[in-house]
Amino acid sequence: MAWKYDKKEYKVPAPVAEVVVTNPRTGNQQLVSDCLVDTGSDVCWLRKRDIDELGTTTNTIKFAAVSGGPREGYGTHRLTLDIWGRTFDKVWVMALKPESIIGPILGRDVINKLDLTFRGPDRGYEVADRSD
Repeated sequence: MAWKYDKKEYKVPAPVAEVVVTNPRTGNQQLVSDCLVDTGSDVCWLRKRDIDELGTTTNTIKFAAVSGGPREGYGTHRLTLDIWGRTFDKVWVMALKPESIIGPILGRDVINKLDLTFRGPDRGYEVADRSD
C-alpha cells in the first residue's frame, strides 16, 4: 500500500491501494489505482467508468449518503476484488456518480477482514490476513 501525501499543504497522509476488480460472470478485469482505504465507509465505492469497463449492468439500486450529502440511489454490483494478494469474492460495490469528486474507496466490508499495521507515512501499512 502506498501513501498520498501533499507536502505543500502538510495534510495527513491517506493510505491508498491498487485493486484489480473482476466481473465474476465474464472474467473481465479492471485495474483501479489510488483506492482510498477508508475505515469510515461501510462499503466499497468505484467510479462508474471503472465498473462500466467490466461490462456489468446494475444488479440493484441501493440508497446511501456520500460525505454527509442527501440519500440518493446508486447502482450496486457484485464484483470480485483482488487486493494485497487476497481475493474477496462477490463484494457489493457501489458506483459513484460520474460527477462525483470522490475517488474509489475501499470500505470496512473489505478492510475489516484484514489486519493492517501502521508503519508510518514513508512505509505505509503492513497487511496480514485476519484469521477467520
